[in-house]
Amino acid sequence: MTKTFVLGLGAQKAGTTWVREYLRVSDRFAGGLRKEYHVFDTLDVEQVRWRAARIREEARAELDQAGAGEATGGVALQVAAMVARPSLYFTFFCGLLAQDGVDVTGDFTPDHALLPTRRLRDIKRRFAVRGVRTVGVFVMRDPVERTVSAIRMRQRYNPGELPDDLAEAVLGWHADPAFSSRSDYAPTLAAIEGAFDPDEALVAFYEELFTPQTVERLCALTGLDPHPPDFEERSNASGGEASLPDDVRRVVARHHAHVYEAVAGATGRDVARLWPSASLL
Repeated sequence: MTKTFVLGLGAQKAGTTWVREYLRVSDRFAGGLRKEYHVFDTLDVEQVRWRAARIREEARAELDQAGAGEATGGVALQVAAMVARPSLYFTFFCGLLAQDGVDVTGDFTPDHALLPTRRLRDIKRRFAVRGVRTVGVFVMRDPVERTVSAIRMRQRYNPGELPDDLAEAVLGWHADPAFSSRSDYAPTLAAIEGAFDPDEALVAFYEELFTPQTVERLCALTGLDPHPPDFEERSNASGGEASLPDDVRRVVARHHAHVYEAVAGATGRDVARLWPSASLL
């Protein structure tokens, strides 16, 4: 049985948690320490380099716990070790795959969507020399809906950072790289094309994620047997569809006009049908 590593490529707020949870139900999937490891985005992506300091702080806290004789899972220490020495990342996941009955594992860090082609190729190569196949999973969501959902999440978890009024927050922050880069799927699609063969990656739409057809494609890619999905479950939901005036949505849609065009060209799909915000351009 082929051993497979699933590289979750995002997008953020586009169902990565649901994908991972669906795979995790299988006895042949090893979940590992956590859903997201944030190793290669921390190393490669300038706008999230700040995360390295947080990883070190969390690791020091675990050391302090251990020094005080308190129990600790050691998760932060292991992630910090992977960031400091990336070869440990591959050793860790290959160790999971070496367990009896385990054929699939993965890392579902949404900021993998920001990785360059060279890094995706390197991850594939370093698993391949260890006898492990790497596949990519990338789920895209209407750029307007994804941006609004991300802003709502920031409002919820970082109160005071953004205006409380949603429309004001969207107008003021939609173009900030923290939000706009994660709604720009064109670089990710180009990186996937440059690193993966067509049968090594699943590129899907969030709007079609919760369907038997997409689940079948996911199982075919990973080699796991299909099982009944829970299409009612929505992890990390931002509280329902946001009610925003069309003029606000239009501003965000126009900022991402090149994304609609790039996705239509790369997938051959009728993007206007999948993403109603395209009609606001």
